[in-house]
Formats: sequence, C-alpha cells, structure tokens
Amino acid sequence: NAWADDLADRVIPPRSDGFWITALGFIQQETIRLHRQGTPFINMGNFIPDAESNRYLLEPFIYANRISLLYGKGGSLKSWIALYLSVLCDLYATDNESSLYPSPAKVLWLSYEEDQQTVYERIHAIHKGLKADVDSNISFRFMNRPLVDDVSVLKQFCDSQEISLIVVDSAIPASGGEASDSGAADRFFKGLQQLKGGKLVLAHEAKNSTVNNPFGSVVFTNMPRSVWEVQSEADYDSSYAAVSLVHRKVNTGRRRKPVGLRFDFSPSDPPEWIRVRNYDLINDPNLRHTISPRERIYQALSRHGTAMDLDLIAEETGLKNKEAEEVLKNKPFQYVGNGTYALETL
Repeated sequence: NAWADDLADRVIPPRSDGFWITALGFIQQETIRLHRQGTPFINMGNFIPDAESNRYLLEPFIYANRISLLYGKGGSLKSWIALYLSVLCDLYATDNESSLYPSPAKVLWLSYEEDQQTVYERIHAIHKGLKADVDSNISFRFMNRPLVDDVSVLKQFCDSQEISLIVVDSAIPASGGEASDSGAADRFFKGLQQLKGGKLVLAHEAKNSTVNNPFGSVVFTNMPRSVWEVQSEADYDSSYAAVSLVHRKVNTGRRRKPVGLRFDFSPSDPPEWIRVRNYDLINDPNLRHTISPRERIYQALSRHGTAMDLDLIAEETGLKNKEAEEVLKNKPFQYVGNGTYALETL
C-alpha cells in the first residue's frame, strides 16, 4: 500500500481512489502467475534450431551462448588463463603465439577474489606481451553478494553494454553457500543462465584430491556444458610456467585433446609483461601424462618418421614398456619386425 500511496501522490492530478492499489495488486498477481507457468511446451517438429547455439567465442574453451568451467588447484594460473582468453576476445587478437583464434567480444569480469588493481595490472601485462598498445574495454565489477542476488542489475548492465562474455571468479563465493551446498550451486547456475552470451566460470580443486572434478557440489560439474582442468608445472622463482588444459567433460561434441600453454613473466613483481605461447606437452616430463598413451605414442612415431623400438618409444613417451606394448597392439600402430613399430600405412 505504501508503494500505491507514493504513486498516487506522484501522478498529476493526484489520485486517491485506490486505483494504484488495484493496479499494483493486478501486476503482482500476474507476475506470480507467469512465474508459476514456467517455460512453454514446444513441438520439436516445428522447432527451428539456432545455428549459433554451438558456436565458440574462443574454441575450444568458451562457447558463445553456453556455460563453460575452468578449474584447478590454487596457483595453477587458472585466473591468468581466463584473463588471457578474455583479452584475446576483447582485442580480437587473432595474431598471437598461443595458436588460439578468438571471436570479438565485449567482456565483463565478475570478481569475488581479486580487486580491480590486481586485474588491471594483469590486463596491462598481457597487453604488453601481445604488443597491443591500446586500452582495454573489459568491464570489471567486484562482487560482494551471491550472483543470483544481483541478476537484475547484471542483466541490465549486460544488455546496455552488449556484453557477450561473462567471466566469474570464482564459483563457490558466487554461489553464496558452502562448497557442498547443491541448492546454492543450482541457484547460481540458474541465475547465470538468465544472462546472455558466453559464460566462463572459474573453480578450485580440492587439495590432495584423487578425483578430477571441481571442488564442491557435483552441480559444479553437471551444469556447465564444458569443463576443463588446469594442471601446471613451475619451479620456485621461475620466470615461466607451463600448463596443460585437459578437457574433462563435454555435453555437445567430442572431448578435445589437451592444450599446452607456456607463460613467460617479466622479472618484476607484479610482472610488467607476460608472454603466452603454444607449448608442446609431449616434451615436458611433468605434464605429458595429461596426454593419452595412444596420443603420446602417435606423436612420437609421427615425429620420428621411421620405425622405433619399444625402449625408445617408452623413453620418449614416459610410459613403461609394458604400457606401451599394450597400446601398440591396436591401430593405427603396427609391428614391422626386428622389435620395432611404426604407424600403419594406408
């Protein structure tokens, strides 16, 4: 009634006949009815598919209209990776050393962890590494409430600014609940689904975990359409770090091969520049385990171009002789005599 009285006082001429109480009551009831009605039933025979539904903003990591999730242990560079991907889309930087090809996108970074100073410094360093002497157009907002509580203001901003990529750092604080709270996680994803464009969610991995899943409720694995794990390798005080991005789950299409990236940092702290390059995981003894044994052997034989014996194959792939021998029994490998193996010829 207070809202109705306020509206009655604002209109010219003022109305005191109860009109606004009736009008607001109708709006309230209609809103409740539409909410309870839910989404419409669809005859699939008459459905016209959206050609853009499976499109990527940055293949193979970020869909244009779906939710993807990137997770890893603390210090695995997942935030750096997500920000690098965001900068590529923001700048439409197709000429880069990482062999990644973005589509142009207006980016909104929603942070529950790093402040604007830190994010600005990282964007600046990535720009320097790309030799991009232009300002960033990435929008930033530090979040202090569960995402679902801010959906209305986020939707209004995204629509007005034509945001096409939203990054959330990170999942559990954005859900507003305990890590194992499935209800809070479900509400987070339902809120995120109300926002248009591609969404990339960052998540942590439990320490000493033997399961390759994001930390917390199973909803953090089930709801995203694509899930990537970050595994990294770097020595203390090293000026570079290597990472392997492993595709753990996909709902549409096929799981992709692991992607290797190398991050080189300037000596300063925080780094003045950061250079990101494509990285051959097969040559890294600490990360080549993220590649399947079959793919490791295939790459080794392809690289040599000639037959290899079992000992050499095992040495170059990091596999035990027995493991390699089991894989070599299947196509596209063949035994060619004298204890050597090669790729099957057509």
